[in-house]
Amino acid sequence: MRVVLLNTGTELLLGDVQDAHLAFIAREILPLGLRFNERRTVPDGPAIRETLSELFGHSEILFVTGGLGPTSDDITREIVADARGLELRMDSELPPSLK
Repeated sequence: MRVVLLNTGTELLLGDVQDAHLAFIAREILPLGLRFNERRTVPDGPAIRETLSELFGHSEILFVTGGLGPTSDDITREIVADARGLELRMDSELPPSLK
């Protein structure tokens, strides 16, 4: 099974934020018999869409993480929904931290 991690965020490439996602997720998926085949880090902006379009075609499990968490200018959800032909909707029952 091809498992890929995509880190998004210019702050990761500038060295402003240390990426701890790979180590954490790798440890968590190993007991499931999964290991990463690839990891990429891209800046915010068009690179996210371009990389997702490429990775959707050759990964069976794709983890997408960001550098600082949800921000007002985060476009990742919109890009994924558009690329997969999905509609985003607000769920009022979600806790505020997940909205």
